[in-house]
Amino acid sequence: MLCMAHRYSIFGHLTPNMGNDKDIMIGQLHLRLRELQSRNNWTVADMAERTGIPKRTLDKYLLRNGASLPGFDALCSMATGLGVSLDWLVFGAGQPGERTVLIADKAAYLEAIRVLEAFLHHHAAGQQLIEGELILGLSLEAWAA
Repeated sequence: MLCMAHRYSIFGHLTPNMGNDKDIMIGQLHLRLRELQSRNNWTVADMAERTGIPKRTLDKYLLRNGASLPGFDALCSMATGLGVSLDWLVFGAGQPGERTVLIADKAAYLEAIRVLEAFLHHHAAGQQLIEGELILGLSLEAWAA
């Protein structure tokens, strides 16, 4: 959710004609990634494992000259996997070590509580939790939606 909320604020202004601004952003991203790597004594392989991004791709983002600008999904994976906010990773806003609560994590937690409460309510009412392929009267597709 956090990444989705930032999608347009980050990339709404990035176009192929940005030129120098885009180069500055790539350079700053490169420096922040190198800072995280150095501070945590991570290898590129460590960072790849944490983010789920292939090592060869991360190598391209870490180049001093000619680095690539990651796509939005890659930025989200890096922020989450490296334990920093998307704002810090992209814009340098805040501190990299600040404990951030990702909106997506909070939403998942709240949804888990809602499901648990529904289970408890059905159990207290003496209702079946699982009947055939239905859970609390809903299909798996309905739960996934």
